Amino acid sequence: MSSLASSLAESLEKLSLASPPASTVDDKLLASPVAQQSVVSPLGTSFLLLSSTHIIESISAPSTLNFSDVCLHADTLIDGWITSDEVILADFEGENMGFGGELKLAQFMPTKCINNLLEINQSYPLPEPSKVGLLVNASCPAGRALIKRIMSSASLTKLIWGADGDLTSLRHQSDLGISSTNVIDVQLLFSNPGKRLGMARALDALKELKPALFASISLPEKEFDPTYYLASALNMESTTTPYTTSFVDYSMSDLHRIELLLLHLPATMQMRSVKEAMELTANDVELLESGTLGVLCTWLATEGEYYKRKFGQKKSEKATQFARAIKHAEIEFFGEQDEEKIAAAKVQFGELKTMLAEELARLGVVVPDDLGFAPRNEERIEAERRRNAERELLFQARGGGRGGGRGRGGRGGREGRGGRGGRGLVFY
Repeated sequence: MSSLASSLAESLEKLSLASPPASTVDDKLLASPVAQQSVVSPLGTSFLLLSSTHIIESISAPSTLNFSDVCLHADTLIDGWITSDEVILADFEGENMGFGGELKLAQFMPTKCINNLLEINQSYPLPEPSKVGLLVNASCPAGRALIKRIMSSASLTKLIWGADGDLTSLRHQSDLGISSTNVIDVQLLFSNPGKRLGMARALDALKELKPALFASISLPEKEFDPTYYLASALNMESTTTPYTTSFVDYSMSDLHRIELLLLHLPATMQMRSVKEAMELTANDVELLESGTLGVLCTWLATEGEYYKRKFGQKKSEKATQFARAIKHAEIEFFGEQDEEKIAAAKVQFGELKTMLAEELARLGVVVPDDLGFAPRNEERIEAERRRNAERELLFQARGGGRGGGRGRGGRGGREGRGGRGGRGLVFY
């Protein structure tokens, strides 16, 4: 039996799962899907990949039989989590997450860094490679069903860093429609909804406080990828499948990073308790369940004023984000709201479209009715990068401050996620 298969078998046995017990499962049945459909995180945690198609370079698409086996093992693993009332670390990847965005990949991993009393467990060892996680393709029906089972389970407490965009996509993406429960936005332990602490900056602070901790572990740097934002502004796919090993390592590592921050950031940096952060997150979930059009219109009004002061790439990103959110609202919400709200929204959207028209025309962005993204085009991305650099130099030469640049971020906007909107629930 492979080491990955042994790891999963050990995890299943520890959880004392329902029949047949892990110890009696045929070795071939257990080893085959795990050996072929598993990936190991930089800290040694095995992740079972649930995808009916080829989405990771190093892993071939499973056969129909193997995929059925993988689904069986994933369900069995979740059964054990639910039976044990586990706390689950969760993270999601996608395009322009939030209204008008697309959630593509989900990562889940059990943790003991917070106990069932919602207290941080300072004695929890890190890393703990014996646990097994799940890497889930949200583009396949079985993957979406599994994500729904985890995120809607009241028995599982979910920990996410910067949950607003993820929760919005989960609830309002047309092929998901998942109402999340028992979620804690860990970012809210260390910052306020209106001014959030980005993960990269939190990690920088932790490195300064505990350099020996980072010397003892091997995680990819939380680095900024400028092409993500360029592709986002051009309404293109920022990442394409099959995903590279480095992309997958980065995604899995975000779960380890949440553990690190929870366990090792000093209590003096905490602005509220875990329970209070959970209550704030529950308020955000409630907003997503009711009055969504009104909330979105309020956000657009606030950010519309902010947009007028933006420059360069940030202005381009926000224009495309607005256009996608407006298109999403027109498709999904106009039939569900009263006529007065719809009439007011149409007026507001019309004014915003006029304001965005010049920037969207320059970018060549037209958001399609299916909210699709254009294929990634490296030539256009490079041309936009050069144009932004030229505009920045011109702005500086005229005596302006820093223009279209961007602080450290990490791929996919993790640094700024939850911060760019700035006030209350933020939609990405």
